[in-house]
Amino acid sequence: MNTDGHKYLYYKNDMNYLKHKISKDELIKIFKNNIDRNIFIGEYQNFKNDDNDIFYQDFIDLNLSKHGRKIQEDAIELSMAVNIYEESYLNEIKKILHSRRQGIIKLVCLDWLFFFYQRIPKKDFIDLNEYVLKHMEYDLLKIQAVLNILLFKYTDQLISVLITCFNHSNDPAIFYRLNNALTNHELAKSFTNSTIYLIIDVINLNGSISKNQKNEIIDRLRQFALRRVDNRQEY
Repeated sequence: MNTDGHKYLYYKNDMNYLKHKISKDELIKIFKNNIDRNIFIGEYQNFKNDDNDIFYQDFIDLNLSKHGRKIQEDAIELSMAVNIYEESYLNEIKKILHSRRQGIIKLVCLDWLFFFYQRIPKKDFIDLNEYVLKHMEYDLLKIQAVLNILLFKYTDQLISVLITCFNHSNDPAIFYRLNNALTNHELAKSFTNSTIYLIIDVINLNGSISKNQKNEIIDRLRQFALRRVDNRQEY
């Protein structure tokens, strides 16, 4: 229970409520609180069959254009969680990426572009990500923009940007993002095993992340490379 008297519906030791269908009345209570709402969007398992589609879309429509960072981020995340895409949402994403907003919400926008890449006009998609790559200094934004662009086109320059970021970054999140993104078949085509092993060499030389983090990340990359050899998927 927090200091303002709000009793969270979520407890670290009891997430069972997230495994069951939530009623609209329960949703209203959950969505009134930033923490409850954020946890719910990230963990709930019954978006597809709880019959609350109208509630979710109304929340997205109402809040995706709001400039309150937390509620706007949640609207973007919810759009992905329930797989609802509208052209008006893309227009809001464009505004955020061209604004002076902080990096975190822009990273959420790049995730949104990655999630809906098959439904976004290709030119808009490429232009937005190339804009980020050109104008943003934050490594996480650059990495995600490169991974997004690689869904549609490969250039040695894009791989070079990845390697450069991996060389100097002290943020393990950029490596985990690569691991997660490689589950996308189209993106995986851009990475030959020689490129994967080059990235592994760079990670080994990175002195800013812990040994345990290195081992975890490298193990996943090696598994990815070995699976492609086993399946004869070397592109």
